[in-house]
Amino acid sequence: MVRTDTYSPDGGTYECRRCLHRAEAPDHPGSCPECDGPLRNIAVPRE
Repeated sequence: MVRTDTYSPDGGTYECRRCLHRAEAPDHPGSCPECDGPLRNIAVPRE
């Protein structure tokens, strides 16, 4: 079985630390469009 990696460096997926809403953007969008909470890039290791 061959697995395909869907990661693309052309954009980023950001997740809100408060409400867990996910947003896609080429650059850091600043704050969550749903609750105005802080966003983090989920491509960055969480450790």
